[in-house]
Amino acid sequence: MRKYYLTLPILILLLTLAALPNPQRTLLSGQQDEFELGESEATKARVQLEHEAAVNEMSIVRFKKQVEFWGEMLELNQKIKIAGENGKLAEAARIESGRGELVEQFERQQFEMELQLSLQELLGMQKVAEIEKDELRGKRAAEAAQITRLLLTAIQQLHKAFDADDELKIEHNGARADILEGIREALFMRLELSDELTKTQHKLVDQYEAAGKKLLVAVDQFHKLEATGVEKGLDAAEAEMVELLEQFEPWSERLPLVRELIEARENEDEEAIEEIEREIEGLQNLDEPRTEVIPDDEATNTTEQATAVANFALTADDLAKAKDLDLEKDVAPLMKKYCFECHGNDTSEGDLNIQQLITKTPLVSSKRRWINVIEQTKNHVMPPSDADQPSSVERKMVVGWLHNAIHQFDYSEVDDPGFEVTRRLSHHEYNNTIRDLFGIDIRPADRFPEDLSATSGFDNSGNSLFIQPLLMERYIGAAEFVVDQAFPDAASTKEHERAAKLIFVKRPNENTSEAEAANAVLKRFLLRAYRRPATREEHVRLVKQFDGLRLKGHSFESAIKLTIKGILISPKFLMRVELVPPTESLFAVNDWELANRLSYFLWASMPDDELMTLAVQKKLSDNEVLTDQVTRMIADEKSRSLGTTFAGQWLGFRHLGSRHRADPIDNPWCT
Repeated sequence: MRKYYLTLPILILLLTLAALPNPQRTLLSGQQDEFELGESEATKARVQLEHEAAVNEMSIVRFKKQVEFWGEMLELNQKIKIAGENGKLAEAARIESGRGELVEQFERQQFEMELQLSLQELLGMQKVAEIEKDELRGKRAAEAAQITRLLLTAIQQLHKAFDADDELKIEHNGARADILEGIREALFMRLELSDELTKTQHKLVDQYEAAGKKLLVAVDQFHKLEATGVEKGLDAAEAEMVELLEQFEPWSERLPLVRELIEARENEDEEAIEEIEREIEGLQNLDEPRTEVIPDDEATNTTEQATAVANFALTADDLAKAKDLDLEKDVAPLMKKYCFECHGNDTSEGDLNIQQLITKTPLVSSKRRWINVIEQTKNHVMPPSDADQPSSVERKMVVGWLHNAIHQFDYSEVDDPGFEVTRRLSHHEYNNTIRDLFGIDIRPADRFPEDLSATSGFDNSGNSLFIQPLLMERYIGAAEFVVDQAFPDAASTKEHERAAKLIFVKRPNENTSEAEAANAVLKRFLLRAYRRPATREEHVRLVKQFDGLRLKGHSFESAIKLTIKGILISPKFLMRVELVPPTESLFAVNDWELANRLSYFLWASMPDDELMTLAVQKKLSDNEVLTDQVTRMIADEKSRSLGTTFAGQWLGFRHLGSRHRADPIDNPWCT
């Protein structure tokens, strides 16, 4: 039986009409008056109600699925707890694995249903636009609906490929889904925020959409050739795909910030506006796709330009002469004359502000942007053909000087070590840290969503190690799993005994009060979990938490275990943080930070007791001591991770035997 759902305002209106006296109802229903709807308004109301009924039906189904999921999760959690209490670790691990599969299946299902809901809303929006004869809105809704259909298909195909373990289809449909999701976001911004977008932002959205559609075609072509085993044209198709990907990625970083900025302005959140504007300004220094400064095809395809490009060549003599040029006296005036009009503080076409960029030295810090400028200037794309043109000598001066400044830069001149960004532990580091912290090797992070690698190729780069909501949920579950596995009610293995010895360094007895034992346990655990001494406030807060649990009836051991679970989801455990002193001068990292850098580089794990002891004594920064420690750590079995993880990612041999590798990602504002 078909169900119809009415919105609250419509329901109130119907109840009100039913309660009116007969004369008034007659007036409302029988005469031409101000309450009577015209034909188009009635049609519009009917379409909206039908659309809302369909959306509500789909929402009810989705909510039912969610209720079923959480019921199954509660049941599995109880089974894992019982298995752990009975010392059946293998059974607990098997059930946990099944729980991970259930979560993955649920996430797939919910995402597909979310797309179906979105598609239904777009179709309703399209129908209403047709009734209102709003051609532009109808066209935009139709485009968004088409992309949503394609995205839904790609997601479904991706899930089938995962189930079939078909690496080629996983790679292809995964790439399609990522690109289509980006295009869809651009279309939704244009549909929902058209009036709020500035002219520059409209251009950004249009360029992002166009770049995404070109990339989608290139990805399909490459994977079609790869799947059929056709080698002819495969390298060219791959080169085109990579080039278009480099153009597409910078837009992906900016687009979400545009939406956030608009929302912050609507909410009049000055603090958020200032923060987002800083992020956008910072992204202007990132690599830009070449499409930003390439003018219309008309200007680039003229015979005169082609001739000029063919005749332009930098010789060794030109580069030698350029070394004698001065930025302020020789190069900057030429840029001011020919570049600042389009790419200056007043007008920054393509979000390229050369007037500002040239003040940020060394120029190599914006290397790829300057390479783009060099290429466009060398190829006579900049300045555009309708602007004043530099002479051949002037063009060679600018290009030659920039070439030397970028490609011949002496990095030994840089006296700026930069700073260590805050980052979470990678999954590999998390597993190793749990192993060394508790003395048990259970690898809980193997059930987490896969770590993404940054464009550098390393999965421990701060640019990619941000915390997603789903990952935070997994951390909470992992904390419970780790403590339950390390300290079952009935210890039955040597691992359990080792974990208890590592953590419960004191227990209450006739010579030690419960408060003294709890203080000793928490102080020792915090030192090792935070990889530094805890502050007094941190220690006192956790002791109070322990005391509160004891007052609620928990035993000493149970209260300690619950307190430890809280520590394992603390950012101070999950993140690697280095404190920056309030100074503009260079400063040395302290011994604790040095211990952490050493251990996570050589071992991909926390510092051991010897490193911590030296950090407490402030001896680790001594060169002789440091050399001895590096030698000791390399000789340790744990240093194998330096070859299997770091070197494997550096040299790329960790992907040997596999044609699938994670898509690179950089999200510097998320770290």
